[in-house]
Amino acid sequence: MCTSILKLFCLILISQNLANANLESSSDSEERISERKCREYAQKTTHTILIAPTLIGGKPHKIIVDRCKHKQVALIVGGTEAKPYEFPHQGLVGYGKRTALKWHCGCTLVSPRFVLTAAHCLEIPAKNKILTPKAVKLGSINRFGDNDKTVIVDVVETFKYDHYIQNSTLVIGDLALLKLAEEIRIDEFILPICLPTKQHENEKGIVTGFGVTEDGVVAKNLLKVTLERFSHSECQELWRNKTIDSKAMVCYGHHTEEMDSCRGDSGGPLLVSNGDKISCTYTQIGIVSFGLRQCGTVGFPGIYVNVYNYLDWIEGIVWKDEM
Repeated sequence: MCTSILKLFCLILISQNLANANLESSSDSEERISERKCREYAQKTTHTILIAPTLIGGKPHKIIVDRCKHKQVALIVGGTEAKPYEFPHQGLVGYGKRTALKWHCGCTLVSPRFVLTAAHCLEIPAKNKILTPKAVKLGSINRFGDNDKTVIVDVVETFKYDHYIQNSTLVIGDLALLKLAEEIRIDEFILPICLPTKQHENEKGIVTGFGVTEDGVVAKNLLKVTLERFSHSECQELWRNKTIDSKAMVCYGHHTEEMDSCRGDSGGPLLVSNGDKISCTYTQIGIVSFGLRQCGTVGFPGIYVNVYNYLDWIEGIVWKDEM
């Protein structure tokens, strides 16, 4: 029996057991593993407190408190710099010598051991050679600087989508997974993104990346911008020289303003906020694939991999031992 001195401690232990029980009871055979993992990872950023009842026979009141280092926003007006830990899933893919890495692509953490990026980021043309991913940086919004939460971990294996095609008229299956040398510690500073378990038709989405700005300069800090969805018909009409697969790709840009992803953003996420549904998290609905050389052209969308279309492939690699 708990003494009055230990009462709060006991209540916290009880709440943790209830949280674990709720997690187990809420999972069923119909739930996708990526959905279950999304909630599981999000719990790393929360703790539950039971408030003792004031009336005899009353039930404890449960409060879930998150430790998010950012306030989620559904939309961002205009392009601007991200705040520290606002996008705790965001990463950079490094190339070259381990002691002098060059960060050429974006990526997102999807589990403690894997990041998701674009297939074309597996081979980066350089002077008389091809560069391949060597490491991933997480926990930083600065391309060149680090902080006490920054983690740089080696890439030990790459997985390119089996039917990736890239030619002058067609790009399809432009996604890849990078396996990290060790598991990343999950908390409010570095947290996997959620994957979509249904087809999203969001009219707006957020793109983040370290790519080239409208001034033609590589961004030092992580940038964020809200884009508008273009229908498949208007997207295909604009991209007349490309075949835009309606299931494999989604199109986002801006109809009236110069807002876009750009060179160097490749492999980064197109995402939507999960709001209060799953604390501290976002869902990745797209991967930056390609766009016009002249970034930010008004009324002309960029092309993004439709993540939902490839969910079976992603789950089969990331959580193959748990399925």
